[in-house]
Amino acid sequence: MADATDRVLRYPALSLRMIVVEQSTSRSLGRGGEVKEVTVGVIRKTVSIGTLGVVSFRSKKEKLRRAQRSQADAEAALEHEQTARSAAEQRIAAAEKRVKRADADAAHAAKRLDRSRRRARKAAKLEGLAAIAEPVVRAAAKTASNATEEIAERGRKARRRTRKAAKRSARDLKKRTKSSVEQAKAAVESAITR
Repeated sequence: MADATDRVLRYPALSLRMIVVEQSTSRSLGRGGEVKEVTVGVIRKTVSIGTLGVVSFRSKKEKLRRAQRSQADAEAALEHEQTARSAAEQRIAAAEKRVKRADADAAHAAKRLDRSRRRARKAAKLEGLAAIAEPVVRAAAKTASNATEEIAERGRKARRRTRKAAKRSARDLKKRTKSSVEQAKAAVESAITR
């Protein structure tokens, strides 16, 4: 404690450090969380105020320290910004991949939808054709069925007629044969009797 007081009393013009700071080596947290020792140049500050700014308020060392601190803060901020940017770029790239995949899925779904719509249109056309063709086919089938029945009836009638005609012709043939036989018998008897 005596050393700090002696130093301050021996060199009052250079720069004063508060005795409290020197005794407890008080440190304050600056920006970014680093520990800094607080230095106060009381005489320079007083002279600067007294000369209305002719003597600069801060010494070269203090300006340099402040500039270095600002530079370190700027570098830290830049590094933080760069890591944030790279993380954002990675998220953007992943999002673009998801968008690309979603676009491909949407295109595939659109193709499937178009294909199913075409199939539905074809099915509807076929149903329409079937609906149109069904009465025609039924009528044709009914006509064919009726024609088959009519043909069968005609066939039965023709068989009956043919049977009757065959019986008639058999009867006629029998009669002719009988009459031919009787004529032949008569001719033989007349030839014998002569």
